[in-house]
Amino acid sequence: MYQAVVRNATEIWIVNVGDIKPLEIPISHFLDLAYDIDAWKDVDSVPKWLEGWSARQWESSLSEEIGNLIDDYGRLSGIRKYELIEPNSFSILSYEEADKIMARWQDLAKRAQALYDQLSEAQQPSFFETVLHPVLAGGNMVDIQVSSARNQIYAHQGRNSANTWLQRVLQKMQVDHELTDRFHKLLGGKWNHMMDQTHINYMGYWYV
Repeated sequence: MYQAVVRNATEIWIVNVGDIKPLEIPISHFLDLAYDIDAWKDVDSVPKWLEGWSARQWESSLSEEIGNLIDDYGRLSGIRKYELIEPNSFSILSYEEADKIMARWQDLAKRAQALYDQLSEAQQPSFFETVLHPVLAGGNMVDIQVSSARNQIYAHQGRNSANTWLQRVLQKMQVDHELTDRFHKLLGGKWNHMMDQTHINYMGYWYV
């Protein structure tokens, strides 16, 4: 949006909202940029915008923490698109890369759950859909791939512990199912089937 304004492409903007659920946050950000680019064009404006957006949705006393959480999630999930994460994406053997990535996801999950627990019952569903679910499901997805990598490496080395990591992969797939089911049953099934799209071992048309 900023680049469009800089290049004076301000006659008309078309927004693809086919994925409006669950992309409320980036779409809201885009539209606020469109409405007043001068208020949000600074490179450091995103945390401030996220804090303000969070204050309008949930407890204003938690808006700074929630804004920081969403910002950290965006930074962590942006390392690599989910559909491009494979067992070899993060190294098990070099520089503890996979361990460090997983530690960041686990910390994010604890923070998100703690904020969820502080919200009223009426506010929890929207927070789950827009913040807690992406954090938990995202970290779980990465865990599946990292655990699969450990299974493959340890199996190649002839370790019995390879079986333990295989069981973890299966366990985390079940967690994925439970998170999806929880999303679909929320608010009497208001968003039922919204998360049905394949997201484990997903292959887009560009692979064909």
